Amino acid sequence: MIRIRIDEQGVEIKGHAGAAAAGQDPVCAAISALCYALALNVRAEGHVSEGDTELRWIGLNDAERAVVDAVGRTMDAIAAQEPEYVALEDLRQGGRARLVPTKEGTW
Repeated sequence: MIRIRIDEQGVEIKGHAGAAAAGQDPVCAAISALCYALALNVRAEGHVSEGDTELRWIGLNDAERAVVDAVGRTMDAIAAQEPEYVALEDLRQGGRARLVPTKEGTW
């Protein structure tokens, strides 16, 4: 399961979808592409790596906020389409939560 938490400060993405074999998983590929879209188009500190991404925004301008909003909406759409593979917690104003608890009871 991929767990995504996005807020006014940044985004954290952990895990693997498990929808298909490694290197052939379309859900992982979609989320990975969105991670790189953020990293390449928004001023942020952090890292993007396989199964572990954390980015903290650095003074977003209006264009960068539009990128974050578009990526957030796209991640939300993927979470809605693939709830068994993606859990999203959007803590931004007006954000949504599509959460699936783990066995430990946390998102």
